[in-house]
Amino acid sequence: MALSKIGKRRIGFFIILCSICKAFGFCAELPQSMPFSHEIIIHNRLLARVNGKPISVMDVKKSMDLFLKGHYPDALSSPFKTYQFYVYQWKFALQELINKELLRIEAENLKATLPNNKTLIPDGVVHEEIKKRFGANPFQKIQDLGFTDDQIEKFIIEEMMISSVSWTFVWQKAIQQVTPDKIQKEYNKHLDDLKSSGKWEYKIVTIHGDSEQDNKKTAKKLYQLISQKSHLEKDENTLTGIIQEMNKHAPSNLCITISSLISVANKDISLEIKKILEQLSPCSLSKMMTQTPDGLAYRMFYLIKYHQESPPSIQEIFQKLTNSLIQENGLHQRAEYIGKLKKKFFYEDLLASAPKNFIPFEMHGLQKSF
Repeated sequence: MALSKIGKRRIGFFIILCSICKAFGFCAELPQSMPFSHEIIIHNRLLARVNGKPISVMDVKKSMDLFLKGHYPDALSSPFKTYQFYVYQWKFALQELINKELLRIEAENLKATLPNNKTLIPDGVVHEEIKKRFGANPFQKIQDLGFTDDQIEKFIIEEMMISSVSWTFVWQKAIQQVTPDKIQKEYNKHLDDLKSSGKWEYKIVTIHGDSEQDNKKTAKKLYQLISQKSHLEKDENTLTGIIQEMNKHAPSNLCITISSLISVANKDISLEIKKILEQLSPCSLSKMMTQTPDGLAYRMFYLIKYHQESPPSIQEIFQKLTNSLIQENGLHQRAEYIGKLKKKFFYEDLLASAPKNFIPFEMHGLQKSF
C-alpha cells in the first residue's frame, strides 16, 4: 500500500493540475510582452518543443493558474502572491509539462501496440478516478475549473496511462532495487546520523597560580573531592560549592575558575576534547591537563551530560527506511527514463537560447528582480 502511495505522490495531483492545459492544446505563441492579471507582465516565448509540440510561457502560466485554483484559490485574488508563485515555480512547472508530454507520447505508443488499440486503463475505472480526484460532486468542480466533462474524462484516461507507464518503467525498478542489505546499510547510516546529532554539555575548570607544585596539589584535591561524592550528590552546584570553598583557603596567588555552560554538537566538537569527555560519566571531573608549558595553569573538564536520541530498532523504522530508498531510487530512475525519452522524442530546449537575463514574469512597482 505504501509503495503505491509513493507512485501516486510522484505523479501526483500537482502534475495533474500543472498539465491539464497542455492536454487540451493550449499554446499561445505571442511574441510580444503583454499586461496580464492587473500588474503582472508576461514575456511570452517558446521554452521547449517535444516531438514538434511547443511549450510556451503561457502554457506554464496556465498550468500554474490551474494549480492555484485547485489548492490556493485565494492567492489568485492577490496579484503579488500570484506573482511570487510564478517567479519561484515556473521552472519546476515547465519541467513537469515537458516530462508529462514525454510520458504521454510514450503511453500513446504503448497503447498503439495493444490489440485493437485498446486503452491501458481497465473499463469502469475512469469515473471512479474522477470522483476520487474531484470529490462527491465532481462535475460542478470541473465546471468551476473551466472544463467540460468530456475534456476531463479524456484527460483522466491520459493521466492514468501516464501513471501506468511510470509505474512500469520507473517505480517497479525502484522497488526491485531495495534489498535487505541496502535497508541495513540505510539503518546504519541512520544510527550514524543520530550519533552525530548528539550534544555535549560541559564546563572547564581552570587552576592558575604562580607555583606549579601548588597547582598540581590543588587539581589533585579537587579531583578527589568530586570523585568522593556519591552519585546523588554530584551536580553543578556541588562542583561550584567545592571550588568556592577551596578558593577561600587557597594561597593568594592561586585561583580556581569555572566556565559558563558549553554546549557543542557531537559533529562539531574537537577530537581532543571529545576523547576526554567520552571517558567521563555525567557530573564527573577529568584529571588535570597542563594548559601552559610552564605548568602555571591547569584545566579540567567537567561533564554535565551527553544528550542523544535513543536509537530505534530496525523493525520500528523498517517501513520508513524502505520508503526512503524507494523514493531515492525512483527519483534516479525517473530522471534516467525522462532523459531517454528526450532523445527518443526529439526534445528541444528553447530556453537555452533565451537571453541570459530573461525573466518571464515581471510586476510593475517592484525594484527587485528574481
